[in-house]
Amino acid sequence: MKQAWNSGKRSGTDVIAPAVLIGALASFWLFVFFSANYTESTVTTELSEPRLTYYENEKSILEVFPDPTVKAGSTFNYIFHFTESHKHFEGKKLSVDVIHLETGHRLSPIQSSLITEYSPPEMMMERFIVSCALPLGGMWRFEVNFDGKKYADVLLEVGEPTWELSPLFTAENSELTGVENKVGIISPGFIAKQPNKYMWHLWGSKAELDGPLRVMAVKEGSPEMISVLYIKSFGTGIRGSTRTHPSMMELPEPGKWMLLPIVDERLVEGIVVEVLER
Repeated sequence: MKQAWNSGKRSGTDVIAPAVLIGALASFWLFVFFSANYTESTVTTELSEPRLTYYENEKSILEVFPDPTVKAGSTFNYIFHFTESHKHFEGKKLSVDVIHLETGHRLSPIQSSLITEYSPPEMMMERFIVSCALPLGGMWRFEVNFDGKKYADVLLEVGEPTWELSPLFTAENSELTGVENKVGIISPGFIAKQPNKYMWHLWGSKAELDGPLRVMAVKEGSPEMISVLYIKSFGTGIRGSTRTHPSMMELPEPGKWMLLPIVDERLVEGIVVEVLER
């Protein structure tokens, strides 16, 4: 009887081992839970909160002041205030890259600029003006580089487009759709999945428009941009424009679409059109 009783008794080790295992599993899942929530919180914070000042060694080196009414698809001004003196940057080449945090789309909204003693007023570092259009609403990271090396970055929120149809304007007796003195197309209208001919016209300096043109398109309510046209080089401008090029385009679905003409990674200006059922 004594032997039978001993065989049914649990030792201290038998009791502790499952408890240790349960504790370890609980700790593991708590770690996974809080790690996942921390990661999600970090990403959510980055996607939802603007950061207009960049610090280095607890010292502000860059502040950006966007237009409070900024919206996707249209050109707005962003004032960059560098706390270092203009002389500190002389002889360096400034470039700016912008990245859409939700989709990863990247653009270079301004041409690289050499900072000199004789830079024009809009390029003085105390009040450097970046004038550009961005294709999508949401949070964008502006990365400032000097001589190809990152100097600072900020996070700026861009409002959604108004989605009002782009107006008509006249250039030398021809009617175009778009933004006068910036970009316009001669258009027969858009029908879903039906290719048609469209004549592109762009205005600006030849240096700004010296590069390939790619036209992306985004539908109202969607962040997805699709490619609808690529032109390696422009023709000579007509109807008073700087560059002109005929093209064939089509859009896949009915609804409102914004055409996004991008020259050498710089969005010129968005054109909102209505696409009808086939």
